[in-house]
Amino acid sequence: MGARVGLESVTQSFANGDGGRVALVDVSLDIAAGEFVSIVGPSGCGKSTLLDLIAGHTRPTAGRVALEDADVRGPGPDRIMVFQEHALFPWLSVADNVAFGLRNSGRSDADATVAMWLAKVGLTDAAAMHPHQLSGGMRQRAALARAFAMRPEVLLMDEPFSALDAPSRDRLHVELQELWRETGTTIVFVTHNVREAVALGDRVVVMSSGPGRIMGEVRVKLPRPRVVESERVVALAQEARRLLDAADQLGITAPRTAEDSHVSI
Repeated sequence: MGARVGLESVTQSFANGDGGRVALVDVSLDIAAGEFVSIVGPSGCGKSTLLDLIAGHTRPTAGRVALEDADVRGPGPDRIMVFQEHALFPWLSVADNVAFGLRNSGRSDADATVAMWLAKVGLTDAAAMHPHQLSGGMRQRAALARAFAMRPEVLLMDEPFSALDAPSRDRLHVELQELWRETGTTIVFVTHNVREAVALGDRVVVMSSGPGRIMGEVRVKLPRPRVVESERVVALAQEARRLLDAADQLGITAPRTAEDSHVSI
């Protein structure tokens, strides 16, 4: 099952040769256990930084990041990242890639778990293949199997489908929703694709251009599984796009209230 994630008044800055860069300003976000939250915003708004903070790869300059009631102080197996690039080990087979984390953590059920997850993502027949022998969609299925096999409480996804062709992306949208439903994992999903954000998320959090702030959110109360071509998905995506356009225009001005920004269908 998933865990609750909380960010309280988080500001994140980085030192550089120009004296520093502020990535996030006063970001507060509460994500319920088992919730699927999509995050959209212009390039450079701090979406990936937000994921790094939850993962524990970065400590906030100010504010608090928590998993349940405990401060996040570093990476842990309870939080797994999935990236745009699949990050599979090219010298290992698909099965060994999925088994890698399981064996390193001493799981006695590694072989059975690998077989189960390869079956769930439709890669049983590809178990002995290596990443270079797979299509882009198959590689991302293997990356999903590796992530879910570790039974994380939180899955952090940074534009994992952006490099795929449309048919592969559409299939993975449906498959990811089913895996999420089965496992109850908390998912935080970063994307530039507003329709994708609506199709997948329980809500879509909209961020402003850098320094990143939360400008509002769109609540998505549509039956699953959803597809990006659905008329109701498109309608909500248009609302999220309006929030994005407003975020671009407002820049670093104060965020909207939650009441101003929620939309339900």
